[in-house]
Amino acid sequence: MNAKPLTVEKCKHRKNCYNYKKGDCQGCNIWNYLYDAKAMIDWCRKQNEDVSMFTLRMHRELEGAE
Repeated sequence: MNAKPLTVEKCKHRKNCYNYKKGDCQGCNIWNYLYDAKAMIDWCRKQNEDVSMFTLRMHRELEGAE
């Protein structure tokens, strides 16, 4: 049984993130930040993003401070 939730409330408000067909947020940056660090790190590498800065942005986004 998968203990990870299929959705994260913040991703539901992002049309490019929430998968309406599947009804989940798996693969979304916010979901990856919370539940799949390897996928997040891989995404950062592909996007030439600094993992530390990306992590900070995701933390701020989840806290509601932009």
